[in-house]
Formats: sequence, structure tokens, C-alpha cells
Amino acid sequence: MPDRPFQYLLHPLPLTGGGTVSRIMPGPMEGIMHPLFCKAVSELGLIDFWITPFLRISTDVPRDSRLRHFILPFTETGLPVIVQLMGNNPELIAAAAARFRKLGVAGINLNFACPSKQVISSGAGGSLLRKPELMRQIIEQVASACPGFSLSVKLRTGYDDSAEMERILERAVSGVKLDFIAMHFRTVKEMYRKTDQGFERIVRAVKLAGDIPLIANGDIFSAEDATAMFRATGCAGIMIARGLLKNPFLSRHIRQTCGDADIRTTTGDGRTIFFNKLLDIARRDPGKYWSRPQFMELANYMWGSSHPCFEVFKQLSDKEFLSYSVVEQ
Repeated sequence: MPDRPFQYLLHPLPLTGGGTVSRIMPGPMEGIMHPLFCKAVSELGLIDFWITPFLRISTDVPRDSRLRHFILPFTETGLPVIVQLMGNNPELIAAAAARFRKLGVAGINLNFACPSKQVISSGAGGSLLRKPELMRQIIEQVASACPGFSLSVKLRTGYDDSAEMERILERAVSGVKLDFIAMHFRTVKEMYRKTDQGFERIVRAVKLAGDIPLIANGDIFSAEDATAMFRATGCAGIMIARGLLKNPFLSRHIRQTCGDADIRTTTGDGRTIFFNKLLDIARRDPGKYWSRPQFMELANYMWGSSHPCFEVFKQLSDKEFLSYSVVEQ
């Protein structure tokens, strides 16, 4: 296991084709990364780049107008964008990747991790962990269609059992040029259930990945969680997703813990600051950004439905909600 200081996470990760991204990565979050969320994150300077939620490629490659629309909330922020694609047709995914490259994205990430029952039943996402040879075909087709371009994958440690990891990595990615592997330590069958083997699995994944940087994902809700993961596993980076909803300033907190002198963490509750920023953006352009269901969904993720803030929101009219400011609890 590499003996790296925690400050290593501040070293940029180079991308094939030029540019770098942070080793403290924002995970893709399906249904959450809408224009309002992206704009608030950007205005507060909470992350350095994006990995989009997956775009599923099934029967055809969408038109360029559809692809531009998909990445617009991310490109509008001015930050580098890595597009995540999902599907089980190597030719179609490669064609979509090539089209996105022409639209100016920073790279392509392939989703072989989604545990959704609907996705699994369609033979995409995490279901492909049972078909590592097909995974490899998809990776190689995308690499061939986009030579000299950043390519990465999102995996879980197995479908039924983490013991599958060695076979998956050997058959799917061994000898392939990837900029990084983002590895969620749970299996597909485990979904998001608790496991005590997370660190142990990531240690194995780091060794099996060899020279490919292994980005650890799963249960990172604090800077202390990130520190523990990094020091226990020797991973090359950290990916945060649900933790970013519970603490929108989490990436900044981790950077400060690493010793980034340019980062000043907020005093008080980052959720309050973030939610008030969301409201401020919606007030500026309600036609584009005001959506009560989106606000309630984010409030539920951030505080939970039993929190006093959530109870207050339920009682507000749309007009009252738009003029409201959350007071730190």
C-alpha cells in the first residue's frame, strides 16, 4: 500500500488529453444535479469539476441538441465536465462518447455500478459486472472512438460478492489505459446497506488496479471519514456523493484538513448557507429555478423529513417559501 501523506489529495489528477481534476471528486447523483443545484454549488465554489449523472444510451445516440441540453447545467458553471455514460451496446456508447468529445467535455466515465432494479433488469449499470468481457468491449470501443481522450470507469466491488472483484478487474480493465477507477466498496446486491468490509475491499481494489489511480467511494460523510479511508487503504483519491448533500461544504472541509491554506471553511451550518443560496438563486429567476418539489427533495436529503426545517417548509406557500431564509439551527 502506498505510504502517502494526506496532503497527496491536493495534488491534481492529470487527464489524458490535457487538464487536471481534483482527487476529491464529486460523485454523480441522479435526479439531484439539476440546474438549480449546479448553479448553487458553482456560486459557492464547493467543487472543482463535475461528473454528470449517467446518460443511458440504449437504442440510438441522441441528437447533438439533446446532448448539449444534458450537459448545459454543468457547462454553464464554467467548470470541467466529465460525462458519465451507461448502456450495454459498445458501438452506441462509443459513438455517443465521440459526439460528447466534439462538444468540448473533459472526459468520459462509464457506469458499471448503478444498482437500481430498473437499470439491472435492462442489462446495464451494475449488471455488467457479471459480464466483464462485455465491459472490456465497451471500454475498448470508447477508447478507439476517442483516442488520446480522458476515459474512466465507475465500479462496485462485485455483483453478488466482493470476491468477484479480482476476476472483474483482470478481465475488464487489465492493460487498458484509464485515468482512474472510481470504486464504490459495496456490491450491487448490497445496494447501500451497511458493511464493515469497506476499507478491506478498497485495499484489495487498490492492489488489483495496479498503476490505475483508484478513487474510493462509499460512506464519506466528513473530513474524518475521508482521512480514515485514505490512510487505511492507500487510495489515490476520494469520491463523495451523499455526503455532499448532508454537508455541501464537505469537499472544502476535506481540502482544509489536507492543509489547503487557500480554503476557509464556513462557520455554522453549511446546509443553511447552501439552502439560502438556493433560495437566492430562485428569487433572482423564479421562472428558471423555482421548483417546490426540487426544494423539498433537497431539504429531505439535507435534513431529513423529521427535521424542524422540513416541517416549516411544508407549511409555507410558494410565495412565502421564495421569500424565506433558513436560520441556523
